[in-house]
Amino acid sequence: MEVITAKVVREGKTRSVSAEELVPGDLVVLESGDIIPADGRLMMVNRFQCDESSLTGESLPCDKGTSPLSADTFLGDQKNMVFKGAAAINGHAMMIVTGIAANTQLGKITALVESTGDTLTPLDKKLNALSRKLIWITLAMTAVFAISAWLQGKALLTIIETSIALAVAAIPEGLPIVATVALSYGMLLMARRNAIVKHLQAVETLGSTGVILTDKTGTLTENKITIDSLSFPEESVKVRIENNLLKFPNGAIRHSSVNFEQLLRAGALCNNAEGGNGDPVEVSLLQMAFAAGLDKATLQKQYRRIAEVPFSSEIMMMGTLHKGPSGYVITAKGSVERLLEKCDRFQSGDRIESLTNDSRNAILTRSEKMAASGLRVLAFAYRAEEVLPAEDYLHELVYVGMACFLDPPRTDIKGAILNCRAAGIKIVMITGDHPQTALNIARKVGLIDDQDKAVLTGKELPPAGLLTPAWRQRILNTAIFARPPPSKNWKLRMYTNMGAILWP
Repeated sequence: MEVITAKVVREGKTRSVSAEELVPGDLVVLESGDIIPADGRLMMVNRFQCDESSLTGESLPCDKGTSPLSADTFLGDQKNMVFKGAAAINGHAMMIVTGIAANTQLGKITALVESTGDTLTPLDKKLNALSRKLIWITLAMTAVFAISAWLQGKALLTIIETSIALAVAAIPEGLPIVATVALSYGMLLMARRNAIVKHLQAVETLGSTGVILTDKTGTLTENKITIDSLSFPEESVKVRIENNLLKFPNGAIRHSSVNFEQLLRAGALCNNAEGGNGDPVEVSLLQMAFAAGLDKATLQKQYRRIAEVPFSSEIMMMGTLHKGPSGYVITAKGSVERLLEKCDRFQSGDRIESLTNDSRNAILTRSEKMAASGLRVLAFAYRAEEVLPAEDYLHELVYVGMACFLDPPRTDIKGAILNCRAAGIKIVMITGDHPQTALNIARKVGLIDDQDKAVLTGKELPPAGLLTPAWRQRILNTAIFARPPPSKNWKLRMYTNMGAILWP
């Protein structure tokens, strides 16, 4: 019903056409805010990011590039491709169309959904079993009556008429009505407990549920990026924003107050988000600065931006140059490894010290541990100058610290999982996110304990026809499935045969 348009280059001219008119080989221009009209291979990117959560389940935006990748790269890691239905949230790019309609990733998923057959509800199965028993009982009773009447010498026509009448009378015509009334009363009880059920059969199915398959992003989590922790050379602290106030659950900053102030300022100045719109990470940085008492508009008046090095997949960082009250200030943020290459000093409390190989390796090791726990890590640096620096100003920076981001768990989800367990229901997470991210969230919501590290990825899962008893048992004992391709929907069939429901 909603027509998606695309800016396509044909005969050397850019024109706007309906997405339905695209064909493989078209050159399409993509800009921030566009809905990707088809699958395509990126030819040129400039700070281009996409929201592919509808395909991968990952809540963080995906940074795109043009570098070649291996053929078996997972969908969420295909940085040089864009897919129909995703949203461009930052930058601009150009792509060559490689797939349209049913040949897109979204089209393949749609085909899988359409090919899925209807399954009987537990109530349907019980009613069918009861009907089969009633039929055999009725036939047996009718046969006994007919034989008895024949032995007594009754007329054949009388025997036939009476047998038919007996068979009809034995069938409980009121059974469907009784079942409908009972289910309707169940719907009423559910509505009184703030649960609206659309289909009658779902009332009884909910009571028979033994396994719930749930997505992570937006179901177990809030589907928004928030600050989780800060890491400085001297210490690391957990942070949380409550009622627009910045709090430190495990204790306040003791030795790195200067680092904290510099990180807040760099996060607010080296930032292109406006009014809650933009890159989710940049929006989260502004929220943290605001919660700590800093306002971007006020900072921009004090530190007027005069130059910018935009983020790109090649340099993996962003830098800005500002005219401040007492000179010039350079702020930068980006990947830890790339940013450290531009730093020769680091802030250690009130002092600025030389960045040695040992201190550099310690920072990289810490960032790798945080990334392995499912956090997105961003490093920050700055430099103050009395005179206007040269055009290439991203060098000899002072490293400040790292900020770690996470899509936080919903506050009410842990109690819901405990209630399900108390009712004997097993919860299984199926997500397109990174395995370590899935493990981290699963531990936070109480889906698994801290020692459990069992995760099955899409690459590990065998085809349905090769399932051995050992593999089946391993699957049944696993609570987290990360990055399973949609085509491997055999596990859904297996679980639904056990009486599971899907919780999207």
